[in-house]
Amino acid sequence: HLYGLVGSLGKAYSWDEVDKAIKGRLVDVSLKLDGLSMVLYYRSGVLVRSVTRGDGITGIDVTNKILKVLHPKEIHLKDKSFTGAVRGEILMTNSNWNQFKAVHPEAKNSRNATAGLINAKDVRDDLQYLTIVVYKIIGSESKPPMTMPTMNVWLQDNFCHVAPHAGGPLE
Repeated sequence: HLYGLVGSLGKAYSWDEVDKAIKGRLVDVSLKLDGLSMVLYYRSGVLVRSVTRGDGITGIDVTNKILKVLHPKEIHLKDKSFTGAVRGEILMTNSNWNQFKAVHPEAKNSRNATAGLINAKDVRDDLQYLTIVVYKIIGSESKPPMTMPTMNVWLQDNFCHVAPHAGGPLE
């Protein structure tokens, strides 16, 4: 990964699980998405590579598959100046899971089906059932640092699916 470690996101299912060090501080929270973490790399607004999170340092290049998943506006961003990386999650929505399950009744769950499609050696038509939901710019050579609200506006302006988030003091 070009911009440093792509680590796991912090998760908490109850107030008791929240790290005491962040209680009372401003935080940004979003939904927990159950898919595979991806990093989309752009040069001058054009997708050049897509890599799974892997071990956080090295992932698997799955650009050939992601090109079948992304909407054309996400391959060629509206912001032609952007050179950097966007993090997201590749997943199968409930409605797409129902359609996939109708074609593949042996499938056990949407996360495993997603992983199987992304990790397969070949590019399959079933990639049409996948969606990428983005949530953060993790590196930029063209944009000044952004707050989460301005980053979210930029993401919504350039991508079809952006994870909803909220920010404020964690009390």
